[in-house]
Amino acid sequence: MATISLKDIHLNQTSITGKRKQDVVLTDMRPRYAMDENRNRTDIIEGYNVDIVAARGMAQTVKLQCTLEAKVIEQISDAVTNGKTVYVDFGTPSTLKGRPYAMLSDGRLLSGVSCTASELHIVKIEDEDEDIDFGTDEL
Repeated sequence: MATISLKDIHLNQTSITGKRKQDVVLTDMRPRYAMDENRNRTDIIEGYNVDIVAARGMAQTVKLQCTLEAKVIEQISDAVTNGKTVYVDFGTPSTLKGRPYAMLSDGRLLSGVSCTASELHIVKIEDEDEDIDFGTDEL
């Protein structure tokens, strides 16, 4: 009986985000540092990890290569710090790819999706919606 291994399954952006839309909401961005031979973190940035809103509102981390322009990194960092909503896309066609994984650790099954992308572009940055005042003071 033939079986498909998890390493042979690749997910596209629609499978990961649950939407056909090209742009996604980015919620966080942080540098990913290289490790030395003793697995200690160095000061060399080898890429960036961004969190996006994926299917069913869950957060999904996407690993990016270190090819982002400093201007894009600064714009995203400032927007996220100031509580703004950042919409990004991963190129056309999308370079966002996912690979499911499963492993046992201390008798527990850990599973999820590991995502990577080679491009990231800002679509728009919006201010958070203000709370609407319905005039309840007068009631």
